[in-house]
Amino acid sequence: MKVLFICTGNYYRSKFAEIYFNFLNKDKELTSYSRGLDISNPKNLGSISPYTVNYLKQLKVEIPVKINDPQLLEENDLINSDVVIAVNRKEHYKVLENKFPSFIWKIEFWDVGDLYEQTYENALHELSCKIELLTKDFQQ
Repeated sequence: MKVLFICTGNYYRSKFAEIYFNFLNKDKELTSYSRGLDISNPKNLGSISPYTVNYLKQLKVEIPVKINDPQLLEENDLINSDVVIAVNRKEHYKVLENKFPSFIWKIEFWDVGDLYEQTYENALHELSCKIELLTKDFQQ
């Protein structure tokens, strides 16, 4: 089963979701990857946010040696995923509805805010709890 996490830049929240989900499910036939809706932010330096790396270290999550640079969401990503989660309805619904209207039914929307809405500790804690619940759902 493939899970796709979507956020704006594929640099902070969706990258965290991908790595944390894969860490929790490394011995299962579950895998995740992540994409962004707009990867052009010049403030996003490198392949992953330092906030994401810091929080993963706090959780004692093994950070992959190779981390992909931010990647833009494409239709094939939606086609090839079993579960699709956009991390923030308010930010992502309209963009997804406009760009991929025939796939909007397939997308589950969470409400984890970006850095201008909440601290990274709060956002990533909330995201980690949602990912843990998602993982438990797959175990049933």
